[in-house]
Amino acid sequence: MSAERFQSIARQTLLRFVLCAGALALLVFLVSDGLTYTEGSVFFSWESLGYLLSTFVLVGGILAFSIGKWMLEGARRVQALQRAVVHFSDQHRVSLEFVRALVEARAARRDEITVVADILERMADNMERHENLRMREEAKQHLWSRVFASSLDAIAISARDRRLLTVNEAFKRITGYSEEEVLGNEMLSSTVSVPNETPLTQIWAAVEMNSYWCGELLDMRKDGTLYPRWLSLSVVRDASQQVTNYIAVFKDITEQKESEARFIYQANHDRLTGLPNRHLLQDRLSRAIRLAERNQNQLAVLFLDLDNFKWVNDSLGHATGDQLLISVSRRLQAGVRASDTVARLGGDEFVVLLQQPAGHQELAIIAEKLIEIIEQPIVLGGYDFHTTSSIGISIYPEDGIDADILLKHADTAMYVAKASGKSGFRFFDPEMNRRAVARVEVERDLRRAIQEQEFELYFQPKFCLSTERLCGLEALIRWQHPRRGLVQPDDFISVAEETALIIPLGEWVIRAVCRQVVSWRDQNLSYGHRVAINLSLLQVESDAFVDTVERILEETGAPPRLIEFELTESMVLRNPGRSAKVLQRLRKLGIHLALDDFGTGYSSLSHLRQLPLDTIKIDRSFIQNIPNSGEDNQIVRMIVALGKSAQMIVVAEGVETKLQKDCLRALGCDFLQGFLFSRPVPRQELEPLLLRDNEKNACPPCVGCQQTLSEQVE
Repeated sequence: MSAERFQSIARQTLLRFVLCAGALALLVFLVSDGLTYTEGSVFFSWESLGYLLSTFVLVGGILAFSIGKWMLEGARRVQALQRAVVHFSDQHRVSLEFVRALVEARAARRDEITVVADILERMADNMERHENLRMREEAKQHLWSRVFASSLDAIAISARDRRLLTVNEAFKRITGYSEEEVLGNEMLSSTVSVPNETPLTQIWAAVEMNSYWCGELLDMRKDGTLYPRWLSLSVVRDASQQVTNYIAVFKDITEQKESEARFIYQANHDRLTGLPNRHLLQDRLSRAIRLAERNQNQLAVLFLDLDNFKWVNDSLGHATGDQLLISVSRRLQAGVRASDTVARLGGDEFVVLLQQPAGHQELAIIAEKLIEIIEQPIVLGGYDFHTTSSIGISIYPEDGIDADILLKHADTAMYVAKASGKSGFRFFDPEMNRRAVARVEVERDLRRAIQEQEFELYFQPKFCLSTERLCGLEALIRWQHPRRGLVQPDDFISVAEETALIIPLGEWVIRAVCRQVVSWRDQNLSYGHRVAINLSLLQVESDAFVDTVERILEETGAPPRLIEFELTESMVLRNPGRSAKVLQRLRKLGIHLALDDFGTGYSSLSHLRQLPLDTIKIDRSFIQNIPNSGEDNQIVRMIVALGKSAQMIVVAEGVETKLQKDCLRALGCDFLQGFLFSRPVPRQELEPLLLRDNEKNACPPCVGCQQTLSEQVE
């Protein structure tokens, strides 16, 4: 009922009620005392009529006002209910206007309109709740529809008979099939049977038992190409736990498999050469050992190291060194069988794993073959470059029964081959292992000794041949080992050079000599005697060597003219251009330079003229056989003549007999050094000799003494 219709009924009811009230008032008046009836008079008097009208008006007004107020209030509340219904029907939700309208429709007392308002509110709440649930369900269905359509993973849904009902776009893109082509087909019909993979029967059995299965399968696209996919297969059940659908979700993992393959390859192969690295070699060697043990076969490990590779990196650059390593790796692969393994451990170290060698003779032939193919010229930077290699060989089971031992023993044999002259090979034997263990102990103790400074200097004098007086010294290092006592240089210098410990060790020697020279000068014990220090190849090739020497001279205050560096021919000729630059810088500092072991290499007058040398020392191998060997006599005479023509001092070392001394005097040599005059002695034994020498007059003029005296005056 509308609010207008309710108001119309209320007005009609009010009018009728007023009329009834007037009639009732009249009746009451007549009954009480207003009605008079006499014969021949009127029905009622005017006074009675006035009372009647007044009563009618008063009672009617009161009733009309009360009933009208009630009726109008009811009409307003009904109208508020109408507004609430309109608001809810328009917005389909309980809005603020709807609540306000219901509040307005309710009264303080509970009546029919209040009951209707409560019912309307509950109805609106229920309708809103159901509407929200419906909208959420529709939104969820819409969301799942969009997820299904836009998912990057392929999704296929089948009925309980495993026949496909629908597929998404990703399914079409991955498989190449359209929806029309696969609908009705059995799920997983394109799966390819591959050995070592889970059969489809087991997959479906797992799904039926566990309601879920996931794993990797090989699938076939529409064009016939195969691809790996990761599949998740699950079951949809109804309220009674009956199967209604199957859902398959999968993705193409080709890129992932390729990425994994690349990662595995990179983790197991050398990046520069592509050869197996140490990790893969260990795995293959362990497998080969198990196979050889089962079949009672042998296998061999060849540990190969390039000779003088550090020089290639330092002189020609690391890019050239990389090219050399790549060329060597290719040659090694070409020189062995396909069943054998060539690996690079790092740097210039390679390992060849040979399966079932026939014996030592075959291994020797293979080693010689590998050395020969590596020695073939390699074009680097447009030039032919030659390199050599050293190989150590260990054999299973006689040299070891596990991978680490075999590699260690092959490495030990390689070091023996390198120490024996390089460009060769050696088989491992127990004596090598004993020497290798001893070498490790020397290296360990040597590192500690450098930190603890367990070294001391010995000095071997040089004498002037004409006066037999002291004219110079050569500093020699000794190691005061806490357990072994005094250790000679031959027992640790080679290890120091191999491990680069010669750098800090050589720095200690230079610093100690400089301090000693300053101490002798302050005590007036030195008559300007120059002290010679032997250098190592690693020191000369170090970029920081000259700067280190200059720093030590500044820190100690030693006169550079009293310091002499001795270098061997092989060191100088290793890289003549670089050596000349280093020697020139040392010469600018005021340091004297001597060429040691002269005559054992390939020096020539042209080489000597390019180097700023002051002294040449004739190697002791030529001194030992004079004067009995005419050939050695002639060589010494030529060296003396060569030195004097180049205005250099010539020193003969290793003089042990008076006969050798007399012969050298006759050949024109100026200075001598050897056990005939003095063995290397510590500082405490040398200082009395220096004191006695200072008490004598200066020796008669000779080439060496004149140069020393003139420098002292300066």
